[in-house]
Amino acid sequence: MKWKIEVTNSSLDTPKYRQNVESYLGPIMNWLCDRIAENDLTDFESVDNLFKQIIEELPVMRLMRRSDFNQYYDGPDFYIQYNKHTNIYFEDNSECMRREIIINKLLK
Repeated sequence: MKWKIEVTNSSLDTPKYRQNVESYLGPIMNWLCDRIAENDLTDFESVDNLFKQIIEELPVMRLMRRSDFNQYYDGPDFYIQYNKHTNIYFEDNSECMRREIIINKLLK
């Protein structure tokens, strides 16, 4: 699962800030992706439900889902809010992630 950091406050968006955030979030995101991969996704309606369950264990991040917004929301299915100026977005939507994880499990 590929992810990227988006900084909404342009005054904070410096290479040093990005490096600090990536160095802190890298191990957490690797752990999160490993936890997702070890679960049986047939028990979950979608990947974002599994993300929600796992992220509730993490005090540093908050999962934002499409259902958290109004009906006119036009953003991704879900993303992770690190702080009020920094969000983590995944390159694939939840269905693509689920398919990728299931295929990887079948190929092992």
